[in-house]
Amino acid sequence: MNRILFLFFIFINTVSYACHNCTIDNVSYIYNGNNTTTFTIDLTVDVGSLDGKSYGFALIFENTIGVPPVVLSSPAYTPFLTHSTWNNLTAYTGTAIGTGLGTDPANFFDDRYGNRTDVLTYETDDDWFGFGSVDYSRQVEVTLSGCVESIILDGDFRSSLSATAAGEAACRVTYYTGIACISTCDCSSPDCSADLTADPSSPTFNSCESWTGDETNSTVTSYHTITSSPDGTLGILQQLQPTSCALTDVDMQSALTNRTATLYALSDCDGTPIAPSTSNAGNSSTLNPEWAGLLPNTQYIIKLEVDLLSCDISGSCLDYYYPPLAVTGCGTCSSPSCLIAGPYNDYNDALTFSNHCSQMNDLSLNPITASSYTSYHAITSSSTGTIGMIISVQEGGPTNPCGVTKIAKLYPLGTNCSSASAISATTTTANGATLYNPEWTGLSPNTSYVLEIVFTIPSGCALIDHCESFYYPSSPPSTTCGSCSNANCPITHVPTFADRFNGYYPNGNCNSMGNISNTTYITYHTITAGPVGEIGLVQQLNISPQGCETRSAVLRPIANSCSSASDIFPSVTNANSVGSGFNPEWYGLTPGAQYIVILTTNLGVGCQMDRACLVSYEIPSAPPPPVYNCGTVEFNVTDANDLPLSGPFMYDCSDDTVFLAAVDPPNYFVADQWVYPGFIVTVTPNSGTWDGVNSVEVLINGIVVATLDPASLGLGVNDPFIIPITYAQPEDFSFGVIGNNGQTFDYEIIQASDGTLVSTGTWTIGAFSQISAGIPTAIGTFSGPGVTNDPNNGGKGFFDPGIAGTGIHTITYTYDNGAGCSGSYTIDITVNGPDASISSAGPFCETSDSIPLSSLVIGDAGGTWTINDSAAIYFKPDSLGAGNHIIEYTVLSGGCTDIQNQIINVISSPITSNENITICYGDSIIINGISYNASNLTDTLYLQTSNGCDSILIITVSELGAVNDSIIDITVCENDFFVFNGTTYDASNPTGTHVFQTADGCDSSVTINLLEQNTDTSFIDTVLFTGQNINIGNQVIDSDYEDFINLKDIYGCDSVISVKVNIIYEYFHFVPTGFSPNNDGENDVIGVMGTGVSEINFYIYNRWGQKIFSYEGDYNCPQDQRDLEGANPLYSWNGTFNNQAVNVETYVYFLKGTYVNGKEFFEKGTISLIK
Repeated sequence: MNRILFLFFIFINTVSYACHNCTIDNVSYIYNGNNTTTFTIDLTVDVGSLDGKSYGFALIFENTIGVPPVVLSSPAYTPFLTHSTWNNLTAYTGTAIGTGLGTDPANFFDDRYGNRTDVLTYETDDDWFGFGSVDYSRQVEVTLSGCVESIILDGDFRSSLSATAAGEAACRVTYYTGIACISTCDCSSPDCSADLTADPSSPTFNSCESWTGDETNSTVTSYHTITSSPDGTLGILQQLQPTSCALTDVDMQSALTNRTATLYALSDCDGTPIAPSTSNAGNSSTLNPEWAGLLPNTQYIIKLEVDLLSCDISGSCLDYYYPPLAVTGCGTCSSPSCLIAGPYNDYNDALTFSNHCSQMNDLSLNPITASSYTSYHAITSSSTGTIGMIISVQEGGPTNPCGVTKIAKLYPLGTNCSSASAISATTTTANGATLYNPEWTGLSPNTSYVLEIVFTIPSGCALIDHCESFYYPSSPPSTTCGSCSNANCPITHVPTFADRFNGYYPNGNCNSMGNISNTTYITYHTITAGPVGEIGLVQQLNISPQGCETRSAVLRPIANSCSSASDIFPSVTNANSVGSGFNPEWYGLTPGAQYIVILTTNLGVGCQMDRACLVSYEIPSAPPPPVYNCGTVEFNVTDANDLPLSGPFMYDCSDDTVFLAAVDPPNYFVADQWVYPGFIVTVTPNSGTWDGVNSVEVLINGIVVATLDPASLGLGVNDPFIIPITYAQPEDFSFGVIGNNGQTFDYEIIQASDGTLVSTGTWTIGAFSQISAGIPTAIGTFSGPGVTNDPNNGGKGFFDPGIAGTGIHTITYTYDNGAGCSGSYTIDITVNGPDASISSAGPFCETSDSIPLSSLVIGDAGGTWTINDSAAIYFKPDSLGAGNHIIEYTVLSGGCTDIQNQIINVISSPITSNENITICYGDSIIINGISYNASNLTDTLYLQTSNGCDSILIITVSELGAVNDSIIDITVCENDFFVFNGTTYDASNPTGTHVFQTADGCDSSVTINLLEQNTDTSFIDTVLFTGQNINIGNQVIDSDYEDFINLKDIYGCDSVISVKVNIIYEYFHFVPTGFSPNNDGENDVIGVMGTGVSEINFYIYNRWGQKIFSYEGDYNCPQDQRDLEGANPLYSWNGTFNNQAVNVETYVYFLKGTYVNGKEFFEKGTISLIK
């Protein structure tokens, strides 16, 4: 009866209508500028007493233009709403609506709003308690695309059986946002949306303005804020959205010709409009104007006007993009801002790629094709008025290079780069480079100029990028010292070869010529022959690297100093075997006569010289004539002017043909006999005497060098005139006797070494040169690679480096004089061809930076590259992609080609690998400094390989199940023992651990704890109620008892129990009237207490009549509150229901029980829960 009255009292006093007072308390929003708006909504859901529990609510977003807004998941809406007691309300939209309650019949969310993207619901998943029965206020944040004019709150989702799928209209409340869904943005608030798109050929049109659709025959204007590109360019694309239009989409777009786009400065729509550079840049189906020449990175207002004619349009979408700047050049003459690297100290520094292309003018985003491109650079001359430039390009086309030409000119500042003021380069290939390498000399020192470079790009070709660097070349040094008519170049004379060091720098009279290279340096010196007709020369050069030069020297008589026909070549070229190989000596000259020395030094690329010291010395006596064997041959290698070249003989493939000039074994022809050095010719009067001889003349090269009076020679009338044949005698040797015609002389020729008679004969005086001798025209032939012979040119041969090709070639001269004397002579000629050697590279990551292929060159620079048979300048791993790529380097020089290639591997980035690791239970493993264990089993590491490539390592650690580390507690009787795994445990060794290993390699342990059970005497002193008893051993005690009982304990050991039992003949029970479950350790639970109670049925109800606690069964009755809190928790109620704390109020209990004597008792009452 009490419960009925209690429930009736609650119903009568708490009745209210269902959810009629839901409210949207406040709405604020932020327009994000991309057709999206973020709303913050404060709301209250009313839960009436007849509603039961609230299951949540729905927010519906609406407009009047027919294009519903869309709830966006990014940015994320408020994901859930919380309650201190009940489960969360979780947010859903679209197909997820209705997820909370699932198939529950009370789930009306999907019935009303299923699949709607303009609705956001907050749903419970608890169909019993929901979100409670009390009104609640919450805040929700949500972002939508499209226009939102109103927001509806539907709170009619409840557990009451009166709820329906349709819901109560009175539970819906509407909030108007104040947003009008038409293009109402104006110049003062140009916030109509626009999206930046990277590719104007594929616009997204995601930013749209919604119109009401009834603006027919009117003009709609919208204002948008847009920022120009860093280059000051801007392009827009507008798309209209038809609703009811009689025209097709394409026709509709073309029919609406009255669409204009005007650009204004920010907040200045009344100012001067900025017309587009082009009204339609290429997308004919949309409005597509473009602007150029704007201020970079500057905000502007775009004003769009659309005449809707007879078409209904629901909205307008706008994309904008950044068109590339139309490039015709870099910098201007008045503002030469194009990049250039430098200045550098010299050509080599400027050529180094890290320097040369440190300032790259990259056109890869907008390559220049089939046109002219001009760049202007600011540049300053050196202190000596010089400038050197290196210019290189990357070209694209069917061939690479594809023919981009370059012309560089300098202009003085302030001349407007007029053609009349242009300064052309002194040379365009200053250092023999294959790159464009102009140099200027004679400029004003330390003066600023404008450098203009005009690139001409042929059809089918593209200029992708260009690099410029500049350096300061030295002023061009003179390449001569003196002249043939004024041979005044310094020379120092010393007494002997051994004194030569006194003529070297700094003691000698040397000449400095600046730092010269890649040239021929010719010096003219005046010198006097020694007392025996000899001259010796030796030279010191300051040159780098040593031995990079070739040198030659000739003498000319003073009278013929400018006639090459008078050249006198050295008798020997390295008389004292000096290290440089250059030590010429001349013999048989006119003693004391003056000559000029013409010294030629050839310097190749990279061979640098800045000082030379020339020393002459006397030769005390003419060297003894060398003894030649028959057939010993020499020959010279000469240039185009027949100037002999000293070895080593090294040429490039592209060098001109050189000549091979034979010098047969020195021999002289006397009458009909060949004579050789080491022979002696004896002439004796026969039919006359020396008295009749006026003179004896000796001629060298047709010039009388000695006139001898036979008397002065001490010759008797019939004494022989002895002529020793020496190597010092020239090629054309003539001996003449001027006397009376008809006189005869006998001659004989002997070999001086052993006196062998070679020949005898008789001469008769007639014309001059009756007796003559000389070296005949060479009659040998040359052979070897690249060699041809010209028998009609004095036996001269030709060596063509281009035909011979690169390498060391042995050239042979084979001689046969036809008189039984033959032989051969060889030299080695080295031909240096192009060297395409490249260093190995890679592997590279796909994310690695591009490298210039030129940086791989270790041979000759200036060649061409291909990658996978396509022309290239850079190796770009990101564009080439993973895999093997073949690079090939080709160098052409003259007629020679060298090609080198290699395979470079590009490694895919990132490299993903999986590492699956198993660990024992409780163990951990450290990888890359990170510990992995049961609380950290998976991870993804971003690493780098040994090649520097990105690597992703996915780590999965599996922990094996717990190994049963067991503990064995063993109890033995006094003085007993236990054996485990061979170990004995007793009172002296009571514990120990044994470690075993599982099949997985994990440790497993068994711990032994031994307890020795002593003979024990225990005591039982207890109180029983009437009808109760206890069993001790086999003895039942149900009355007063006091005695000793002998037993065996559970271990089989002796045990003595002292037993005392007192019987009580009273029974009682009671239930407290209240408790305070606040977890303070006092009165936190409530239950039945007393004595002699054997079983109970105990129930507690709330004011609704709902059972919230019950216990039925046997009962070991606690005697007081302390015993109750320490008893079986099933005996007592802790103030919760379904694990939730209940409210503070009064509860009803019912109790039915039985005492141990079988007597039953009944009771009911109330319990007050306080906190």
